[in-house]
Amino acid sequence: MASAAGCSDQPDLRDLSGGEASACADLVDALPDTLAGVAMTDSDERTAAWGEIELTCGVDRPEEYDEYAPCLEIRNVGWFVPDAELEDLGGDATATALTHTPYVALHVPAAERDAGVDQMLTELAQPVRSELEPTEPCK
Repeated sequence: MASAAGCSDQPDLRDLSGGEASACADLVDALPDTLAGVAMTDSDERTAAWGEIELTCGVDRPEEYDEYAPCLEIRNVGWFVPDAELEDLGGDATATALTHTPYVALHVPAAERDAGVDQMLTELAQPVRSELEPTEPCK
């Protein structure tokens, strides 16, 4: 499933080292076929989409994250969601896994948030833990 609708709209991604690229490819291979009941519609070596829900591997740490920012710890994976996105349940949300590298971001459009972002992060925890290197815990 190379670049069809979902993953082709990704912004320019930074280049990855050989080890990061390999880890991202392994992660994409290990992702569930369905996420929150939505079937995977697209994937490549760094991205996957379940309809409008998109996961990208090898992203930068979010600008909003600092040492005082809280993380959501779900099944031993720490996810950061900017405060504004946590507070605005009617808007898009992007959760970034900061306890494993390369970093992974899950973008959930507003229309898909009712499927349960926490449920999606729970379903992604096992492949993130098994395919990516653990780093420092986030707060």
